[in-house]
Amino acid sequence: MQKAIVLKELENAKKVHIEQMEKIELLLEGYFITEPTELAKTDCEFGRLFYGNKEDFLPLIGAQFFQKIDLLHEKWHDEYAHVYEIFYKVRKQGLFSKLRGTHKIKQIEYEKAKMYFTRLDKTTTQLLRMLDISIRRVSSLSDAKFKN
Repeated sequence: MQKAIVLKELENAKKVHIEQMEKIELLLEGYFITEPTELAKTDCEFGRLFYGNKEDFLPLIGAQFFQKIDLLHEKWHDEYAHVYEIFYKVRKQGLFSKLRGTHKIKQIEYEKAKMYFTRLDKTTTQLLRMLDISIRRVSSLSDAKFKN
């Protein structure tokens, strides 16, 4: 894979992860997301980009960085499962709320979701930091390291 394409794919991985966090923020604001982030780390958009390019990413960013990103991504999904449970499994949705596109959950569940979001945000910060380091690392590599 060419250097520019690798860098673009790493940037895309960052972008889709940020979009996943934005979807969760919308949930906390009361909106119902019809296509929530997948629970499995390999099925979400980030996972498909990151793990789908593993053969190209691994030798370029290094096994240690790849593993660290993988562990942070797995941690994120473990934490996200709690939010998913609150918004998609626990509550019952009435006809009116379905029509309006907003849904209410019990206050205690909402507070739990906010707590989980705080954890997700911290993990996201770490994950994005590792991606930024990986992008800088790939940027500094000689073009000879890449397939044309």
